[in-house]
Order: sequence, then C-alpha cells, then structure tokens
Amino acid sequence: MSPTATVILIIVIVVVLIIVAVILAIIGTRRRRDAAHRAKAAELRESARDAQLDARQHEVDAARAEAAAKQAEIDAARLRDEASERHAASEDAQAEAARRNEHAARVDPDVDTRGRSVADDEGAPDTASARDARDVSAARPEGDESPRAQ
Repeated sequence: MSPTATVILIIVIVVVLIIVAVILAIIGTRRRRDAAHRAKAAELRESARDAQLDARQHEVDAARAEAAAKQAEIDAARLRDEASERHAASEDAQAEAARRNEHAARVDPDVDTRGRSVADDEGAPDTASARDARDVSAARPEGDESPRAQ
C-alpha cells in the first residue's frame, strides 16, 4: 500500500471513529435525557397522587363535618323536645301543687275561703297568718299605725 492510501485509510478510520463517538454521545445524551424525563414524570405522578390523596382527605373531612352538623341538629332538636317536655312537666307539677294548696286551704278550718281566691293580697296565699294580719289592720282605728297584740 502506498503511503497516500495509508493516510486515507487512517483518515477514514478516524472519521468513522469520530462518527461512532458522536453517535454514541448522542445516544448517551438521549438516554440521560430520557432518564431525567422519566424521573421528572415519576415526581409529577407522585405529586399528583399526593394531591389526589389530599383531595380525598378533604372530602372525608367535609363529610365528617357535615355528619357532625347533622348530628348537632338532631341533638338540638332532641334537646328542644326534652326541654319542652320538662317545661310541660314543670307546669303540670306546678298546677298539681296549686291544686293541692287549694284543696288544703278548703280543708283547713283556719283559712277563710268565702268568696276569696287562694292568691288574694298581691299574690300571697290566704293563710291563717295573712288573715290574722288583715284582721289586726282592720281592727285598728284610723291613724293608729302601732302594732297591737291581741
């Protein structure tokens, strides 16, 4: 082989090696870029999954809050009903106590019930002591404010 052919052969081999090196570099760069993109895509998927889990947790929290609000409404209605029942029971007990007081006043020989209600004298019950106080003030002459023993 002639020296020119050898030089051409060496140049061709060097060019082929350079082309192979460039191709390998391009392939390597592409692989690294693809790997970086895959990693980035995995991070984005993980972030999306976390966001989806957070959204589901918020939905669960909202449903729990709504259930708690409904339970509070139910409890409030129950408590209103209970308060109403207790109020009615209290009124019944007060009415029964008033009936018993009236009956006791009718039975008691010391209570004057002729034409008078049990709650005369500004709401004070008509008892023997209240009647006695009325009798004492009625027995005093006009202008005499001193208490007298009878």
